Amino acid sequence: RYSVDFLHQTPIIMPKFANVDALEKHLATRSYITGYSLSADDKTELSALKALPSFATHPNAFRWASHVIALTGLCVLSGAGAAPAATSAAIEDMDDMFADDNEDEELNEDGETAAEAAATKARQARMEA
Repeated sequence: RYSVDFLHQTPIIMPKFANVDALEKHLATRSYITGYSLSADDKTELSALKALPSFATHPNAFRWASHVIALTGLCVLSGAGAAPAATSAAIEDMDDMFADDNEDEELNEDGETAAEAAATKARQARMEA
């Protein structure tokens, strides 16, 4: 599992799984490659992938890879070394997960959206009754 870069005298960690099918089988009962949190093994395995696993054929590997990408910012290379568009879009969606969906809504003269204005009007009507 380990090799040594004799030029720099540093160990090189080799991937643990021969293919995505083996990785999928391993991740069917685990959240990480080893242990219960992100480790160097997860980063090594992610770096060894040639492309993001397909959700349709390898759902556990896809889940794991998306999670590790989100935690580390590492990218899975595809073909000539470009990040897959689906991966970039998925990461962008995760970054914007808690953002307001009403960024483009028009505001009234009081600085409220239509929904906020309706809620204020209803609240005032209840207080007057």
